[in-house]
Amino acid sequence: MAKIYYSGHIFSVARKSYQKSLDDKEESLATIILSSIAFEAFLAEFQDILLSPVTGNLSKKLIVLQAILKNLEDEKASVSLKVQTIFTILNEKPLDKGIPPFQDYFFLIKIRNFLIHKKPEKVELGFTNSAKTYTPHKFVKYLSDRKIIPKSNTANATNCYNNIVVPSVGKWTFNIYIKIIKLILKAISNRRLKKMTQFLTQRLKEIK
Repeated sequence: MAKIYYSGHIFSVARKSYQKSLDDKEESLATIILSSIAFEAFLAEFQDILLSPVTGNLSKKLIVLQAILKNLEDEKASVSLKVQTIFTILNEKPLDKGIPPFQDYFFLIKIRNFLIHKKPEKVELGFTNSAKTYTPHKFVKYLSDRKIIPKSNTANATNCYNNIVVPSVGKWTFNIYIKIIKLILKAISNRRLKKMTQFLTQRLKEIK
């Protein structure tokens, strides 16, 4: 029985939404969310391939990874935990969450959750108070510190949503997921597993 994998297709839709966002910035929300969905689909497909008998004889660490990923799936573990597990086992050392692109990736998860589980934001209204400065939201500060978005004017109160649902954040989101996928491929030593996983991502490229 054949299987159809969809992560590559969803990534292509996310890329199209980015192109649309250059004319309509609201499309950036679709880019961010679709990129997240595509990455989660990729992880599910990677696990499916890993558990498939067609991968042939696996090394001890891949057998361990098989078992742990299956347990994590049964326990409905978070995507971030699955990513940490994959890199820790493939590289045989704990994942350093503070190095690029992982630092951005784990922060991106917070932004993704903020958008998907959106709650009302508290924003001060009224005229600008020249004697007061406003502290940017932590997401806005993180993104502006990395020059992904412009620095916010601390003399005005702004909401977080309008600062992060922009084309530059959509592009950043898409590219971070592609970087993580490439690092997973790089860490795979089993030739058949690498070849089959590359098939899922062969047309994926970062947005320039």
